[in-house]
Amino acid sequence: MRVADRVLDPVGLTASRLMLLKRIEHAEHRPTVSWLSEQLSLSTQAVSRMVAALEDDGLVARLTRAGSGRSVFVELTSRGRASLDRASAVLATVSSLIRTDIDDHDQRAIESILDRILDSLHNAESQSTQAEALPT
Repeated sequence: MRVADRVLDPVGLTASRLMLLKRIEHAEHRPTVSWLSEQLSLSTQAVSRMVAALEDDGLVARLTRAGSGRSVFVELTSRGRASLDRASAVLATVSSLIRTDIDDHDQRAIESILDRILDSLHNAESQSTQAEALPT
């Protein structure tokens, strides 16, 4: 992620912050810190610290709802959306530069391998969750 952090530095983001902002942006409903931690496979405390830092930078807002207990919801601010737009433009440029040296056949092969890796990770996570649910 260090390379990604250097690429995103002019935008004022890190790869971790970008992943969190993207997850907030693409959530079907206003996400909670707990939901985000599950989605990113991070502790609630780690996500809460990241959200607090993003809030300090004006990129997200934390909200509570009456009747939702202690749940903390997170939403992007207009400044957060602008940062995502700038990051997307930077990443598109980098992606374009990388692809100039990779032909279509290699690109499809890379995508296929990455899909298999993601499937394997998903299966491993599912098996781990199932194993945890077994009675001891």
